[in-house]
Amino acid sequence: MSSGLIKSFPVIQVNKNGRQMVSDEVACEAACRFFIDRNLVATVSVSPADLEDYAIGHVVTDGFLAFKEIAGVNIDESEIHVHSKTGVAVGDRPSRHIPPIDSALQISERQVLSCAGSLSSFASHWQRTGGLHIAVLFNRHSELIRAAEDVGRHNAVDKVVGYAFKNGYNLSECFLLCSGRQPEDMVAKIARAGIPVVISRAATTDRGIALADKVGLTLIGFAREDHFTIYTHSGRLIKFSL
Repeated sequence: MSSGLIKSFPVIQVNKNGRQMVSDEVACEAACRFFIDRNLVATVSVSPADLEDYAIGHVVTDGFLAFKEIAGVNIDESEIHVHSKTGVAVGDRPSRHIPPIDSALQISERQVLSCAGSLSSFASHWQRTGGLHIAVLFNRHSELIRAAEDVGRHNAVDKVVGYAFKNGYNLSECFLLCSGRQPEDMVAKIARAGIPVVISRAATTDRGIALADKVGLTLIGFAREDHFTIYTHSGRLIKFSL
């Protein structure tokens, strides 16, 4: 499987002056069958890079396994295999539970604005194709832990979460910056990872807000370098000093 995120294609661009043949860069995607202990759980569309990180993040944030239950990951052509230490059948697991977030993290409003304004600097492939989402994980001091781009906004989150678990980061001391919308399923994914703050350039939904409020997630949307909207748990944000 290719590890590249971009391919070039000859295309025809049309404007009011006519047609022009040019070379255009587009995002790559791979269709992978996803197995847990030999059980096929999904066929996923994912950018073909950082697939081990993706696999770890996916099984944790979708509620299949805790990180400590993962025995290993194998990537084989168009298949992703996650092996558990328990061997418990996926269908027998209570995978929908989302525990409350346990975190004393606080960040400043200035940090939110600064990180939101820096999003494009982590999105070099998006700038070239317009076809990728970006997720960026920071520690409490706004120091970069990991950035990932992917054709799927959920996948990008899975990749940074998987990297963080694999490298021993405490996600309750981190915050997440995303390019994509934050509906209920995305909020659930972030909450299962134990991340206490998510900052998005995009919108949320009523059910996303309801779940974030219930589990104790600070949900921020429409974030730019000069403004943002807080939907839930504003107490984690330190106000500007006058």
